[in-house]
Amino acid sequence: NSTGTTSFGSTLTTASGITQDNGAGAITFKGDVTTGAGDTVTTLNANVVLDGLTFAANGAITFGNTATDTVVLSGGDVTINTTSNDLTFNSVVSGAFDLILGVAGVTVFNAAVGGGTPIGDGTGPALTINSTGTTSFELSVAIASGITQANGAGEITFKENVTIGAGNTATTLNGNVVLDGLTFASDGDVTFGNAATDTVVFSGDTVTINTTGVGDDLTFNSIVDGSLDLILGVTGATVFNAAVGGVTPIGDSTGPG
Repeated sequence: NSTGTTSFGSTLTTASGITQDNGAGAITFKGDVTTGAGDTVTTLNANVVLDGLTFAANGAITFGNTATDTVVLSGGDVTINTTSNDLTFNSVVSGAFDLILGVAGVTVFNAAVGGGTPIGDGTGPALTINSTGTTSFELSVAIASGITQANGAGEITFKENVTIGAGNTATTLNGNVVLDGLTFASDGDVTFGNAATDTVVFSGDTVTINTTGVGDDLTFNSIVDGSLDLILGVTGATVFNAAVGGVTPIGDSTGPG
């Protein structure tokens, strides 16, 4: 409940969750954090700094209770894992380091990712999703390099604009993806799916996909589906290797599909 800042300079292991009171000072974790399977989940209701570590929880984790709260990635790449539970970000996530997720439950980002500084250091994927549960980005995503969705990872839903910078790693989404009325802009190649059993579904409104780097390609190995329009602005080659409108014809019947 401290109103001053709190810093953990080394590892932290607890038998149950961690609670940060609303209005408490910022907490900085500088070593790996492991929370056990006690009867209390982890709820961090203010600003948090994750300084190049692995945060592993045997219980649900919630960062923030308002979009004015922040989670800052600093010092090095940050990995967050849960063994069977959910991960919720009500905080803005920023900081020029990579984020790696391995979440067994549902992951929801209710505030912007890269809202202050695009996440990622520009080397390797800025965002790696190994989670077997679903992942949903309710607001915008801004990252310095590509996104990697592992083969076998849960479905990813993007509900606001996605902007990917000119890092050294392309975007490879190797599972199911929902694009919910947005612009997906990448300064690098983009590949959806690695099998024709994967799907890209359009929902909500028109979907625009742009590549902004010279010769950046767009590849769909996934079935493309959903009764909304698709607009492409691709600087390189675009290839659809699976059916377009494979279940539901794309387009809303108003204007070009």
